[in-house]
Amino acid sequence: MLIAIALASADAAFYAAQSKADDIKSTFYQPSLERDAEGDAYVPLRVAVAAQPIHAAEYSPITTAVPTAGDGSFRRAFANEQLNSRLAQTVPAGVWRPRWRTELEAGLDPAFILSAAGSIVVEGSDAWSLFTTAGAYVASVTLGPGNIVVGVDGNTFYHPDALGRIVARASTDGDIQFRFFPMFGKGHRRSLIARMGQRMLIVSSEMPARTHYEAHTPDLTTIEIEDLGGIRVDVDRFLEDGSRPATLLSRTNPVLTALAGETLVIALPDHLYLADRELHITTDLNADFVPERISVDEAGRIYLVARTHEGRALWIVTPNGDRVMNIAVPDTMPSLIAPPIVGYDHRVYLVSDDHVRATNPDGTLAWEHLSTARIVGAVVTEDDRLLVAAGSQVANFDGRGERTLLYDVGSEQLRSPAVLSPSAEMLFATDRYLYCLAPQSPANPRP
Repeated sequence: MLIAIALASADAAFYAAQSKADDIKSTFYQPSLERDAEGDAYVPLRVAVAAQPIHAAEYSPITTAVPTAGDGSFRRAFANEQLNSRLAQTVPAGVWRPRWRTELEAGLDPAFILSAAGSIVVEGSDAWSLFTTAGAYVASVTLGPGNIVVGVDGNTFYHPDALGRIVARASTDGDIQFRFFPMFGKGHRRSLIARMGQRMLIVSSEMPARTHYEAHTPDLTTIEIEDLGGIRVDVDRFLEDGSRPATLLSRTNPVLTALAGETLVIALPDHLYLADRELHITTDLNADFVPERISVDEAGRIYLVARTHEGRALWIVTPNGDRVMNIAVPDTMPSLIAPPIVGYDHRVYLVSDDHVRATNPDGTLAWEHLSTARIVGAVVTEDDRLLVAAGSQVANFDGRGERTLLYDVGSEQLRSPAVLSPSAEMLFATDRYLYCLAPQSPANPRP
């Protein structure tokens, strides 16, 4: 506990030093143990990287992606750390029927269903609930600001708690395995949590707050690597020998991030930065834009929705700065509900609450769909079909944009995207229930 207090004190000192900086928007900072002339600890240090311009280039096709071994789970909001909403399953044929339906706790406000081998986690706005794959309730705990992520092995999931700590829990029973304090605890939203071996990458954005004197405008984003050490814990399950080997800070809020393998993509106004697993900035791609949404594909290409002088646009930018797509985002899509969804064939889907627009990899329009019901989520499958949850219905769109209704919950309204579990069952939530569906076919007459 003394270690946690010391870290919190150091973080507060650095925040005070940061607040005096004026060269802020495109500059990263790192903590320093030195003191400036005024005696402030943790003086900001500029990370200088030569910028190279993002330049228009011709589109060149790349090989259709193949799901990697171990895929088959929906591990976090928008499926994975690439945020491309890819599922590694095809949609089974047949008539979908409920296998089971489980009542959710009142007020859970479900947003995402996370599915991995052996467990299901329902992520709500400020709580989560854990279920077995048979629909049996296991546990429910308060969730702090940020998203949950299930580990690659499916045995552990990670989430921020109400005090800003990162908590690791067993997927079988929800028991705490370990927890620790990242930088700047309560009052920061953990927008990205990624386990990388014995390390964790955490991206946090400061949230609005009101002091005794005035409202504070949030302007700080932290990107940090936490080394978990030997994962030895004390009686309260706090890590005993963790460390923080790398930190980047930005005075822009929010900062958009996505993870392509071990490369972190960071989007700030006018800049796309690439950083390695030590948080060394390796590339600075520069243009005139304000980022709105990003995702990445298996080749590290960046799918960016940005505001520019010409209006909103969808860009595809390669790691070397080639912009191979630049198309306008229509005014009928004022707010997207997900980062760009990227099919295995590299078709791109933009989704708002009433509009789906599919763009071919060469920038031509494939199809679009206007929904009369509110869209709450969409995912793309291995066979390049878009699974859309809207109103009371789950529907499937093929490559031509033809819609097939898969299931209708009647008087209820869907609240989460519909996803496929590793065993190819369909999972989604309404206000009241968690549903599990299975296809009924002649070979499998009973779901």
